[in-house]
Amino acid sequence: MVPLNASELKPTARFLRKYDLKSTVTQLSGLLTAPALQANTIRIETLVHLAVAYCRGRLQPGVSEISYWLNRQLGNTEIASLEDPAEDVFVTNVETPEGNRRVFEGVWESSDYFVQVVLGTLDNRRAPPECRELLVPAFALLKLSDCVAERVGLQRWHLEQSTPQGVVTLPSATRVAERARAVTFTADELDRLSVSREVLEPFILRDADRQALAAEII
Repeated sequence: MVPLNASELKPTARFLRKYDLKSTVTQLSGLLTAPALQANTIRIETLVHLAVAYCRGRLQPGVSEISYWLNRQLGNTEIASLEDPAEDVFVTNVETPEGNRRVFEGVWESSDYFVQVVLGTLDNRRAPPECRELLVPAFALLKLSDCVAERVGLQRWHLEQSTPQGVVTLPSATRVAERARAVTFTADELDRLSVSREVLEPFILRDADRQALAAEII
């Protein structure tokens, strides 16, 4: 349990203030689609959260900056010490009325089971209307997850070796820029997927949310 405003994270927060929000967040988020980095998910997610909370500038980071943040700035923090070996496959599967959807497991174990239970609960005819209304946004988000997996060429049950608490390497094979594009959707791309911005409204982060994020806990 580490607060994002912890003193050991403040140097990274200061660095991030000079960088562009969209460019930084998409490149960092794209790393979460790299199977070889699954064991480093907590470090990467922390950096994503810090970027969302603090990025205010115009600079666009490159691989060298991202590597510096992950290793030199976060590598010796409590965040890095929280990393464990991956406990499940990298990509799992959830069933929906619209078809199977690939889900990125992250650091959670059996997340597909729990997502399936939640979907089944919301779809129960006894569920209150305000709960059943959550199904449409949930199905839309799962469709985007499946699309991201397709873009980066990942199939269900993908499993790959990854190493926690060590140096996070970003070789050219990581394809940072390509992965950044894979987690980004234009308005036209959403239209082709029949996903409206209104449906995604529950998942949109607002400026007030960004300000509150700095006090959250990893």
